[in-house]
Amino acid sequence: MQQTGITTWGWMAAVHRVVRNAEIAVLGVVAACLLAGCTLPTLRGSPPAWPSADSGEWQTFMREDVGFTIDVPPGFAAEQDGNDTVFRYQGFPILRVLLVDEAAARQRGLWVVGVPSGEVEVDGHKAQFYSYNHEDFFTYTHTLAYVLPYAGKQLGIEFRTDGEALNATQQRILDSVRLSRE
Repeated sequence: MQQTGITTWGWMAAVHRVVRNAEIAVLGVVAACLLAGCTLPTLRGSPPAWPSADSGEWQTFMREDVGFTIDVPPGFAAEQDGNDTVFRYQGFPILRVLLVDEAAARQRGLWVVGVPSGEVEVDGHKAQFYSYNHEDFFTYTHTLAYVLPYAGKQLGIEFRTDGEALNATQQRILDSVRLSRE
């Protein structure tokens, strides 16, 4: 008896070709749209719910090379990349402390693309407050940034959040910041 039809491997190869062709088609449409000057939709990245201000035992994180310490709740994992420190919570980059010059901040689409909406104090130093949407290609995340001149650059403390004001946990983190350079 002779078998007819497509084998499992044949089906898998056919599906792979269809998916790959769809990926190529989407990239083509995006490229054509960008060349034509149209704008693409952006998706809002929503951070997970912040932990409670009185949750568990907080940890003190220190960056001697950048010159700051900060307290964070349990479950925050720090990653260092040059003068950037990213704190992830449930896998999301929910808090960042960055030391950059203005040109780098502008190139990265940080706070300097906006206008400060107030002034606050961070460890006794005057800081500008920014509320802006940080964009990464097709996504954006609402960000509250506290920026002050520091060590000849700008030190930014950024909270990725859905709100327009700090919640109790975020305020506790900001209040814990200690700077060790002038």
